[in-house]
Amino acid sequence: MGRLTLFIAIACLNQYTLAQTGISRSNNAMRNGDALYKAEVNYVNPGDAGQKKVWKLGQIKDDSKDFRQGVVSSGDTIAVLEKTGIHHYLMHSDTLCYKGEQQRNTFRLYGLERPILIYPFQYGDSISGCFLGTGKDENTDLSITGWGYTVADGTGILTDGNVSFSEVLRLHLYDDYIESYGDQLIVHILCHRYLWFCAGYRYPVMESFKRVLKTGETETLPLDSATYLYLPAMQEELSADMVNESVRQKQSMGDEQKNAQRKNSESKLSSVQARLSKDDMTVVVDYNLSTDSDISIFACDILGGILGSVCYSGKDAGEWQDHIILTRKPIGNVLILNVQCGEDKISIKVNH
Repeated sequence: MGRLTLFIAIACLNQYTLAQTGISRSNNAMRNGDALYKAEVNYVNPGDAGQKKVWKLGQIKDDSKDFRQGVVSSGDTIAVLEKTGIHHYLMHSDTLCYKGEQQRNTFRLYGLERPILIYPFQYGDSISGCFLGTGKDENTDLSITGWGYTVADGTGILTDGNVSFSEVLRLHLYDDYIESYGDQLIVHILCHRYLWFCAGYRYPVMESFKRVLKTGETETLPLDSATYLYLPAMQEELSADMVNESVRQKQSMGDEQKNAQRKNSESKLSSVQARLSKDDMTVVVDYNLSTDSDISIFACDILGGILGSVCYSGKDAGEWQDHIILTRKPIGNVLILNVQCGEDKISIKVNH
C-alpha cells in the first residue's frame, strides 16, 4: 500500500485558470519542506467520470487514523517521507515520474520510471507508459514489469451533503504490473487510484485506491483499498503559497458579491416539496424555478451519508419533479434533503 500515493502536491486552479492551463508545475508542484497531513477514512467509491459530476466526500470519525508526510526536494529529485517509508519522484523536463519506494526491509527502484503527469495538465489530458524495476522484499530479489496511465477524467463537486468543494478536477491513475520473486512466485496486480484536486490548494483534497490480484483471464482477488482525506483545516505546516492564497481570496470576494446580490434579489427557488416512495428507495421532489438556474439536490440520512443526488447546470425556469433513486433505505426512514439553487440553500426533513 502507498505505491503512487497522492503526495503529488498539486491542485487545480480557479475555474477560469482551470479552463486555460489546468495543473501547472510552476504554481502547483511539491515544495521542499512541506508537511502534509492526511486522515484514513472508510473507503469511498470513486463514482463516475465526466464533467459536472457530484462525488462523495469521505467523513472523518473518532477512530480515523492520521498521518504526516514530509517533502524533501533538490532540483528535479523529490522524496516524500512517511512513517511507513519513502517514495521517490523525478522530473524529466515537464514530466513528473515515479522512481520507486523504500521501506525498512523492502525497496523497489524503477530504471524505467512510471510517468505520472505532464505539466500543464487539464480535463481530458492523459499520459501513459511502461515501467521496469528491480528490488528486494526481505531477502528475496524481485523484478517489476508494468504499464500505467493517468487521465484527468472528471470535473465537478466533492461533498458529504454539508461540506462541499467546488471546482474540482479528478485524476485517475491505473497500473497493471507483474512482480516476479525469483523462481518462487509471480503476482499480477491491478491498481486504480483516484485524486481529487480543489481550486485554491496545491494538494489533493481526497484520494481513493483499490488493488486487486489478477488470478485468471477475468478473475480477480481483492488485496487492499483505502481512502484518505487531505482537508484544508488539517494543514498547518505548509510553506507560504501566495498563488493559491490569491485564488482563495478571489473565491471569497466572489462569494461575498453573490451573497450581496442574493440579498437584493428574490429567491429563484420556491414551492419545494418532497416525499418518500412506499418502498423508501426513491424520493420525489417537486419545486419551481423562477429563472434558469444551477441546482443541486442531495438526499442524506440522519448521519450525513449521501444516498442519492442530482445536479443541473442552467436548468430551465418552470415547475419540475425529480425522482432520486436511493442507494439504500434511510436510517429510521428519515431523510434529509439538502437543496442548493445558486446561493439559496434549504434543508427539508422527509419521512412518512
